[in-house]
Amino acid sequence: MDLKYDNEKCCSVPMERASRELLLQLERMAVERRPEVCFGCGLEHNCARDGCAALLKAAELLRQ
Repeated sequence: MDLKYDNEKCCSVPMERASRELLLQLERMAVERRPEVCFGCGLEHNCARDGCAALLKAAELLRQ
């Protein structure tokens, strides 16, 4: 299991991994045109207002 260190709690915690769905959507986004790639991706939740859910989740995981 991959661990990361949580400085606030002074302990190791499991590192969150990208889900299979997120990885598949990011691969689609790399080769398909928008907005076709976005329709029905399964990750969407107010993307028009909040931004692309797949890209936001990927950015969150990369920040860890």
